[in-house]
Amino acid sequence: MFCNNPERDDAVNGGAPEPEDVEDVEDTILLLLDLGLGLGLGLRVAFLFSSACDDDSDV
Repeated sequence: MFCNNPERDDAVNGGAPEPEDVEDVEDTILLLLDLGLGLGLGLRVAFLFSSACDDDSDV
């Protein structure tokens, strides 16, 4: 039985994903990396400032 559905034909024949789908995935991965790095850097800076203010010495 033959099917005229190109999406199914691609899946059955091992067709490659569309180029715009690959670009969307790459953009999403880069966005997540940027968010992760930004959050990590922000937390590190916040920790440095908070530890600098934790001086318990009586001057």
